[in-house]
Amino acid sequence: MFKKIADRYFAWERYLRDSFGDDIETPKGRFWAYVHFHLMDHAFFRVLWTNMREIAPDVYRSNQPSPRRIAKWKSKGIQTVVNLRGAPIQSHGLLEEEACKAAGIDMVCLKFGARHAPDRTLLLELFEIFDDLKVPTVFHCKSGADRAGFFPPSI
Repeated sequence: MFKKIADRYFAWERYLRDSFGDDIETPKGRFWAYVHFHLMDHAFFRVLWTNMREIAPDVYRSNQPSPRRIAKWKSKGIQTVVNLRGAPIQSHGLLEEEACKAAGIDMVCLKFGARHAPDRTLLLELFEIFDDLKVPTVFHCKSGADRAGFFPPSI
């Protein structure tokens, strides 16, 4: 019985999470995208906590940045952001993509899973982009620990 209740809850939560946050073009859509970003993507936790660490010279890992943090990164010289959460289809990615464009920062998107090891194809794709990245570079995922924490301090 508990499994049935949990399954219903998680189905409802996924429906709610996917039901908004994919429009930043209109004022109303942008408002709801920010609500989605802070509540559904838990950005309110990341306002003060950045989990940003240098993992190699001019290479950093971090949690999901806000548009404001991306603007700060530009002032610190960051030239490339590697989003390990996949293509921008919801609030976090759409707002990030817009902020990177506004700041003149290159953005690369790869979809790494947070709960399983990446497959060989994805790792090869990641290694292919290393030579073309402009540094300083920031790799990020949602919390800066699972996917972004995958990189050893000696890349």
